Amino acid sequence: NNDLAVNCGTNMITLEVNLCTAEWAGFDPNGLALNGERNNAQCKGIIDSTVNPPVIRFQLPVNHSQENPCRQSLQ
Repeated sequence: NNDLAVNCGTNMITLEVNLCTAEWAGFDPNGLALNGERNNAQCKGIIDSTVNPPVIRFQLPVNHSQENPCRQSLQ
């Protein structure tokens, strides 16, 4: 299954969602955001059409902060 890829680093987790799969599922790729935080640009996915297949990329910082803009806490 190549619809979703998760790359875990020590400071950042990168989530990549296959753009075509998201569109076929009826999602607006420009409206996808972590925890529904659509009004915060830091929480929106970034469409990368330079890779094949194109993906929507999300960045999730690994930290202990309660001030995370997308309201996730990954430790």
